[in-house]
Amino acid sequence: MSVERLRDIGEEYARLESRLRELKRRLYDVIIKYLIANSAFRDKCTELGISENLGLKRSVVRRVLKELVDAHILYYVEIGRSKPYSILSIGSALDRGYVSFTKREIQELLAVKEIKKEVLRNVSFEVGVSIEGAYRYRGRSDSQVLNVLTRRFFDYVYADIYEKFYKKLGGKEMGLDRLLPESVSFKNLYEASLLKIPGAGLLYVPPDTPIDKALEYSRRYVEEKLKTVLAGFKMFVEMLENMGYDGLVEWSRDKQVRTDTVLLKDEKIEWRFRKEYVWAATLMLRDSCRFAKEAGIDPDLIKEALELADMLDLAVEKEYRGKNVEKLSLKEWYLKQRGSNTSDNSS
Repeated sequence: MSVERLRDIGEEYARLESRLRELKRRLYDVIIKYLIANSAFRDKCTELGISENLGLKRSVVRRVLKELVDAHILYYVEIGRSKPYSILSIGSALDRGYVSFTKREIQELLAVKEIKKEVLRNVSFEVGVSIEGAYRYRGRSDSQVLNVLTRRFFDYVYADIYEKFYKKLGGKEMGLDRLLPESVSFKNLYEASLLKIPGAGLLYVPPDTPIDKALEYSRRYVEEKLKTVLAGFKMFVEMLENMGYDGLVEWSRDKQVRTDTVLLKDEKIEWRFRKEYVWAATLMLRDSCRFAKEAGIDPDLIKEALELADMLDLAVEKEYRGKNVEKLSLKEWYLKQRGSNTSDNSS
């Protein structure tokens, strides 16, 4: 056999190996998304359930699940003879390129879902409420993923502030992390001591609040919290205007996020900002606006928040290039984009 023929075989093998790696990554992606979508239903998240619903051989599913468990992406809990799988670290799955999400996938997979009461069997909700013959809920994994992606969004927004804190403290942290269990006790104790208003979701007031002032207090509390949230989003607007989306991604490469990070031995991770973080955070912002509207919050504040959510979604989707390049502030650019879309749709 000639050297040229041997070289051709070697190159063909390399191409096949690359193709197999890509197919495995796509399989990881499919199974992770499937588990998020069905996390409330234990029987659908077993090896058998995944195999039947995705049309994959059990041997393939078994091997992929083992690989993802070994990589600390998934975990399982044995319940009798059943072994449902759940997401352990979506952050690590994103960091390693095992999964990625479009805006539509984020909005569909992580949205509040609704199910008829008569099909409530063998289910496990992270948070849910019964309403008129149905149940509105989020499952355990979708709630976890939404929280992690949103926390990572703010990790990057506040990255430079964290560094300033660290320098201010002379390179030393406050040392309270070792008392994390006690700090959680303090947080839970404070929340437990608040008075829950009947029929008002998670609206709480201090126990010494006069009853006739409770609703007013709770509305003011929600409004102030929403303003705090919007301040963080506005900081991100400023970052986009200064750096543009591509510049923001480059800036983020030396910023190691702390939320939901699992490193294996000698593993190198490509840290960077991802669009998924924005889409998860804006999904949460829209959820918050729906709640705030029912709580009687200032409509103008809610309108501002919803416009901000739409603006940021579009900015990362179309990769806004920054104020210097676009010659427009983010809001001006957004209004121009929206206006051109309206014209296109009407023509």
